[in-house]
Amino acid sequence: MTINNYDYKLQADPAAYAVDTSGSNNIIMGDMVYWYQAGPYVKSLANGQEALFVGVAEGVAPTPAGNIDNTTGLISKVLVRQKGIFALKTTVGETYTHGNALKCGADAQTVTNSTVALADTIGYVWRPDGTAALTGAAGVTVDVAIVQRYPASGLDIL
Repeated sequence: MTINNYDYKLQADPAAYAVDTSGSNNIIMGDMVYWYQAGPYVKSLANGQEALFVGVAEGVAPTPAGNIDNTTGLISKVLVRQKGIFALKTTVGETYTHGNALKCGADAQTVTNSTVALADTIGYVWRPDGTAALTGAAGVTVDVAIVQRYPASGLDIL
């Protein structure tokens, strides 16, 4: 199923996470997000924050009743999927093959496989059908099996 150019694949049920209601940290559908402990809430993932990677934002609207902050009128929660296969943007010129480790790329919807340390891994290229390697380019996505890292790697609550 594709909604707003976001391709939903095999995924766990989403969980509602608090967001910054100041309006300065917008999260859009398909953003990889991480837990910002000083908030505490989720923010769009930036390179270097992978250790607190939570999952992929499903979007903030429409929102279930009760998720609107009565003071600011802004949405105070976002649904995040912590497990599954997600289509994320590729980095131009990189080659993606099944099992390549990935980390956050140029933005919260882009991945890179350049020098990925275990601590930075947010997921792995998912191409189990044996298709040829994929070359990253503008507008090209790759299926990614995400790795739940926060609240704890391997915590199986969903």
